[in-house]
Amino acid sequence: MDPMHPSRRRTLRPVLHVATVAATAAILAACTGTGAEDSDNTVGTGGDRVDADRMAEVAEDSGASADEIVDAGRPVDAATGPDRTHLITYTVDPPTSEGRSASAWRLYDHRGRDLATGLSEVTLEGAATPFVRAVDDGYLLIGPAGRATFHITATGTIRQVRGATSRPAAAGDLAPIYGSARLYRPEDRIMFTPTPAAGDWQGWTVTDDGSLVRQLGYADGEIQFQRSAGGSRWEPIAGHTTTPRTYVPSLSLTAVGDHVVTALTTEGSDLEHATLDGLLVRRTDAPSDAAWKFLPTDVPGDADSGRDRWWEPAVRTLDDTTVALVPTGESAANGTLLVDVTTSTWTRLPAPGTEGGWEYEFEDGRIYAIHPERNHTRVSTDLGATWTRLPH
Repeated sequence: MDPMHPSRRRTLRPVLHVATVAATAAILAACTGTGAEDSDNTVGTGGDRVDADRMAEVAEDSGASADEIVDAGRPVDAATGPDRTHLITYTVDPPTSEGRSASAWRLYDHRGRDLATGLSEVTLEGAATPFVRAVDDGYLLIGPAGRATFHITATGTIRQVRGATSRPAAAGDLAPIYGSARLYRPEDRIMFTPTPAAGDWQGWTVTDDGSLVRQLGYADGEIQFQRSAGGSRWEPIAGHTTTPRTYVPSLSLTAVGDHVVTALTTEGSDLEHATLDGLLVRRTDAPSDAAWKFLPTDVPGDADSGRDRWWEPAVRTLDDTTVALVPTGESAANGTLLVDVTTSTWTRLPAPGTEGGWEYEFEDGRIYAIHPERNHTRVSTDLGATWTRLPH
């Protein structure tokens, strides 16, 4: 089967039907209460479970304020930005995937004191899950599939990000929405689709120098790739020779520092089973015919159990040398793997608590841990060796 056959295409998160997007142009008055100090909280999670009944009640209330959503909801995403601030998004949703769900965001200072609060999207199916990414001059608040993108400063000023016509990618452009075709240009505060078109945008990435790299299907005994620089036409680069059952999962091609990385998996007995073979790595400035370097999976002490549950893993950038391999679906029990592509070092990300179900976001050397039943967020700056409760 072609690696990019539609039956393979799965997104990391469910697609949500957006009923309305609450424009956050008006920010609620900032709160000045005393926030919690940073504290180590690596042993237990304590009495911090979300009140599911209260959350469902607020989700059904079309008149609920942003403050009510934050107070009753669970965290979705977090980012740390300028002036030691951090922004967290929240959602309130019903017990099942059916029904109204609403979301909001809150900006905090480093002690957890409220600086600004605002509404985000509303959905009628699934959970309203806005994402946030830190940029040099604030934050990007992003709805599903890149809709309703806002820029928020470190003081809470908010403006909607303009959509722009397609144009060539350039150095400094960001791909803030995992799995989306759009890029963000910080100096212009615009979102746009880069040219040339990639065709299937589930297998592409933008590098630090503004080049685009995309994966193609399996042909002539190899997985094929192409590159475009400065808006030039697609040019072939070295492929990877393998068997028809070995493939590059969608949503796994990504740029990390001076390298481009993608996962390599081999099909198992059925469409839900796949073995994680390792990573393919190449420098972004490598000649077109330079071969990919193969980094075989090497997790110390890793048993064989669960090794075939790596169907469609995600590859996320943590810092200039490290990527996170995030399992999806039933394979989540395998745990997230961290790989330094410059030293070929593989480690397993330690969870912040003994319970399962933690979800992770990665940005600028920080790992954010969020649990769907907890009302707090944890952050690690040392590859998960220690976790600190983010003040909010």
